[in-house]
Amino acid sequence: MFAFDIGYWGFTTWLPTYLVKARGFSMLEMGLASSLPFFAATVGCLVGGVVSDKYFSDNRRVPIIVTELLAALLLYLTFVSNSVAMLVICQTLAGFCLSFFASAFWALPMNTVPKSMMGLVSGLINMAGQVAALISPLLVGYLVDTAGGGFGPAFGLLAGSMLVSCAVVFTLPGRSKGEHPTQAARHLT
Repeated sequence: MFAFDIGYWGFTTWLPTYLVKARGFSMLEMGLASSLPFFAATVGCLVGGVVSDKYFSDNRRVPIIVTELLAALLLYLTFVSNSVAMLVICQTLAGFCLSFFASAFWALPMNTVPKSMMGLVSGLINMAGQVAALISPLLVGYLVDTAGGGFGPAFGLLAGSMLVSCAVVFTLPGRSKGEHPTQAARHLT
């Protein structure tokens, strides 16, 4: 969650600035364009939960990995797209993928840890995300500043953090069909 949230919070906190400073959007254009990823995120949360439950309840890593890879690609395409339309489409789809990930990701600990540990595990996961939320905007600001106002290194960080998180997801325990959460939790130790 830490690696994922570096990308998530970097994207959500710096997108308006990027649109105005690097892409020349007016404040009105920025307001509209930067709200679209959140609209798509609302849909992504719902669709991610349904798809994860219906098709991947035995291996939630699949939608997590797929959406993180797509998010990394879409973040990159947001940065390199030459047209405003393509930029808006890519950033909006990135918002969808980021929240699709979240629904599938949060279901994973519910399937793999004993009920008695769900609060602790959720708290630790969320704490990692909150630390990333603190660090990410500062790190993106530092990268933009050291690049003389360029956003290339910042978008590299955002996409790279998705890839790091994706790699970590490969190591997380899954749950086989019919396995009780306490059995799956044994894989944690």
